[in-house]
Amino acid sequence: MKKETYAKKHLPPGPWQEEDDKITWITSSGLEGAAIRHPELGHWCGYIRVEKEHPWWGHRTHDDVDVPGGITYADHHLPDPDEMNQPDLFNGWWVGFGCAHGCHQIPGLGKPYGRYVTRSQVIQYVEDLARQASEATEE
Repeated sequence: MKKETYAKKHLPPGPWQEEDDKITWITSSGLEGAAIRHPELGHWCGYIRVEKEHPWWGHRTHDDVDVPGGITYADHHLPDPDEMNQPDLFNGWWVGFGCAHGCHQIPGLGKPYGRYVTRSQVIQYVEDLARQASEATEE
């Protein structure tokens, strides 16, 4: 697991101050996974990378996927400037979700209500998404 931490002085005190901000790993399903904190709002977003042969490749909607708020991102790269210049940009398709919906606490909005999705929870959500993606290839 590769971890990175960024300055979060713009966010109020909370558990997010002690967490990493970007984590990449190979999921237990064998897919690349990433958890990236939104740089301004401070909530987590989770992603997996599928190959060209995968049925999700090139599709932006996935109604039957169970992740917080549904799939809200699908593109050739992660929404991270560091990733946009990678040499294998068009060999993968990243599918992801955000933890910034009505039931979630969003640190950068100063919203004191809702449930904050922690680092360990977003990792589990990414693992669940990878499992669902692996199952989609078996159908």
